[in-house]
Amino acid sequence: MKPLFLTTLLVLATPSLLPAENPPEFGGAPPLEWSQRLADSEMERWGDQLFHGKSDKARWTYDRTLFGLALLKLAEVTGKEAYADYGAQTAESFIRDDGSIADYQLEDYNIDLVAPGKVLLFRWEKGLRPDKHRTALETLRRQMREHPRTSEGGFWHKKKYPHQMWLDGLFMASPFLAQYGGGFDEPALYDEVTRQIVLMDKVAYDPESGLYFHGWDEARKQDWADKETGLSPNFWGRAVGWYVMALVDTLEFLPPDHPGVKQVREILGKVADGIVRWQDKESGLWWQVLDQGGKEGNYLEATCSSMYVYALSKAIRRGWLPRDKYLPTVEKGYAGIIRDFIREDDKGLVSLTRCCEVAGLGYTNRAGIPRDGSFNYYVSEPIIDNDHKGVGPFILAGIELQSLLGREGAANDFRIPDHGADPGAPNNAGAIQAAIDACHAAGGGRVVIPAGTFRSGSIFLKQGVHLHLEKGAVLLGSNDIEDYPKRPTRIEGHVEPWRLALVNGTGLEGVRISGEGVFDGNGILFWAAFWQRRKENPDCTNLEVERPRLMHLADCRNVRIEGVSLRDSGFWNLHLYRCQDVLVEGVSIHAPGKGSRVRAPSSDGIDIDSCQRVTVRKCRIEVDDDCIALKGSKGPLADRDPSSPPVEQILVEDCEFHGGHGVVTLGSEATTVRDVTVRNCTVKGDINLVRLKLRPDTPQRYENLTYEDIRLEGGGRIFSVQPWRQFFDLKGHEPPTSLVRNLTLRNIRGSYGSMGAFKGNPLDTLTDVTLDNLELELANPELDAGEVGKVTVRNVTINGKPWRFPRSGAAAP
Repeated sequence: MKPLFLTTLLVLATPSLLPAENPPEFGGAPPLEWSQRLADSEMERWGDQLFHGKSDKARWTYDRTLFGLALLKLAEVTGKEAYADYGAQTAESFIRDDGSIADYQLEDYNIDLVAPGKVLLFRWEKGLRPDKHRTALETLRRQMREHPRTSEGGFWHKKKYPHQMWLDGLFMASPFLAQYGGGFDEPALYDEVTRQIVLMDKVAYDPESGLYFHGWDEARKQDWADKETGLSPNFWGRAVGWYVMALVDTLEFLPPDHPGVKQVREILGKVADGIVRWQDKESGLWWQVLDQGGKEGNYLEATCSSMYVYALSKAIRRGWLPRDKYLPTVEKGYAGIIRDFIREDDKGLVSLTRCCEVAGLGYTNRAGIPRDGSFNYYVSEPIIDNDHKGVGPFILAGIELQSLLGREGAANDFRIPDHGADPGAPNNAGAIQAAIDACHAAGGGRVVIPAGTFRSGSIFLKQGVHLHLEKGAVLLGSNDIEDYPKRPTRIEGHVEPWRLALVNGTGLEGVRISGEGVFDGNGILFWAAFWQRRKENPDCTNLEVERPRLMHLADCRNVRIEGVSLRDSGFWNLHLYRCQDVLVEGVSIHAPGKGSRVRAPSSDGIDIDSCQRVTVRKCRIEVDDDCIALKGSKGPLADRDPSSPPVEQILVEDCEFHGGHGVVTLGSEATTVRDVTVRNCTVKGDINLVRLKLRPDTPQRYENLTYEDIRLEGGGRIFSVQPWRQFFDLKGHEPPTSLVRNLTLRNIRGSYGSMGAFKGNPLDTLTDVTLDNLELELANPELDAGEVGKVTVRNVTINGKPWRFPRSGAAAP
């Protein structure tokens, strides 16, 4: 064999899918090319022998499917379906028609055998969802429900390894459970996986070395276990590799605001610092036994080195680790892998050499050597080429590193026509999704929709993807309701089966949607059905006729939506659920309202649902429902709903409102809303300026609401603060109490319709209202007021005359 860097290389990658700025080369080629060359070589070496029924070497096992998952991700970035087809078969070929899994026994409670389910989940996300795959995934989920645990709830590694947690096991189950929790609406799994990671950190971390011991025996009964600590005696390179991969792969699926994310990221920093500390200074690689590099018999090992480069590259790219601190370690490590471990044979096939074949704790190995965790044991296991526990991470490392090194300063555009999008096609969702997937797999960039009208069903944003619509571009909603999958989703204060939006994003950080183009919901197709239902039953609810939203972002952070137009949504236009740090700027939202031939029911402009720190700036909104609605949960126990944190720190400024039911409406479903400011806005049309829907079935707390520097022109009401009795149900509970306080209107001027109404339900408290410097011309200056506490009125004139709140006890001007 000869070192590969001395050979002439053939570029196999699809050029249009690589970053626009060429990444650095290692040994004569960029990282993604090395990933493809090793992938191609392994596929040629194995043929179909990894697929069930094709050879006795085929196994439902974590290492084969780690290779398979790496191929699936390689297919995303290169566009080569051969990788996806091969990678999928490493797991899918084992699923029988009835959904049972060949070569698997649930009763073994072997945590290693959960990891292959990641391939099925990956395919499930792509819409490849045969019933048998759902059955297989539910089987794996059942195993983890029943899996034996330590006294603190940590998963045993296997039933035959009682009371033991290994670093390996975190990789096998935690990313699977986190992804399963998001895909199948089981958010409690986020708590579970973070608990497992924290427990392992608690028992296995060694602060003196900064490393993690391979295993821990709670019972202190294993021969390898220290009788005081229960820990194995050494730091095995690949065990730490499994753990750091578990951290980054789990973080990928945790909602950014989940409380466990902070802990996991802190642990990631500890693991990363240990990896940096014990990197071999000369080669840039890592040793089989990490802290004993100079000891006779120890060797630089390929699987752990590949794992570290993959995990650190991914963490840097995602912003979980600082680039400046860790990138030198990654670059030096990858260069060492290519230089010292990659070889090419006479047939041109590439190999990853110097891989530890296997290591574990307890019993004896095939040579009869006790697996006692000693130095001598770890260096005694066979060293082989192309172990899939190294091949998979090596492929992933190339993908991540190319993304990391090639994206800085590069446009990295993925234009949807290059992925098959055609203005004449009835549904371009598949082509657009392919561009999104490729962009994500490449580490991020822009997915560009050029001028033209592209019809589409639901598409799903991914981490690192910036969706950009050029001038003249229209993303038009499909004519077919079935092109919007029906899934459990947040809608009107609860999770309900509902059609997904045209554009969807969940659990993302750094979302960006921009451009001068248009998102058109094609809503007229869905409005007619609603109005017909309303004609048949005037009391029908909003949810009785399925209508897709235009955009739905859930559990996202650092969101920017800029410049685009949203129009004619079938239902709500932009729904933000449990998002944080959002800017919506320069966006135009339109749906036909009063005076239109066909009106757009439930066409809320922006629904801010259980979100914090949202700014809406320089937007123009004209709809046939609330322009901006602040939402949460509903019902008599809504204030105990953990899925609906308070709506807080909302700023609406420099906007124009030309039609709708309310400028900023609190409700129809909301519990706690506070610290809301609406300022320097123009309101035209018959729109309620202050609209508070006070439900008699929901405990509500609305406080610190400020409207200032508002210009009015139209026929709406200043106040629509009153009981909201649409579709409410106490469900046998006592009526709750609600509170509205610290409501301020300041510097409001213009001509409008009426003062409106200001009153609550019998148990509600409304107090601390300030009206300061209002100069209004109103067709009806009377205010229909109920019981209100402290009111302060200063310098308020209506129709040229001083005005007071219509009751005794108002504070003097």
